[in-house]
Amino acid sequence: MDALTTTLAQDPRIAYALMFGSRARGEASNTSDLDVAIGLEPGIRLSAQELGELIADLERDSGQVIDLVLLDDSPPALAYRIFADGHLLAKRNHDAFVARKVRAILEYLDFASFEARCAQGVLKAAANG
Repeated sequence: MDALTTTLAQDPRIAYALMFGSRARGEASNTSDLDVAIGLEPGIRLSAQELGELIADLERDSGQVIDLVLLDDSPPALAYRIFADGHLLAKRNHDAFVARKVRAILEYLDFASFEARCAQGVLKAAANG
């Protein structure tokens, strides 16, 4: 994990990184991948090739299959869960980290009531056949 953390911390494009999912919860099996979410520095976008190269570097350094999530592109519920349950791996830009965390919370609070109504509708439809 140290090599992975070093790679994340030294990449100037990455503002912060969190581990989330089964490994963060201590529920991983031998076949579990490693879920990593990153926030990019303001103004930075990764091409598909750059993203693939980053994943390859992280997999090489960790020795594990990496499921990489770009927090700026993630849906509200996922971003909220990542910040709520994740473990910080690296942080270069505290302000960017705090701003995205606040945004994730606010977006999730706006989204949560809609999500609950949808879930109730699905359950009702399933109960009615």
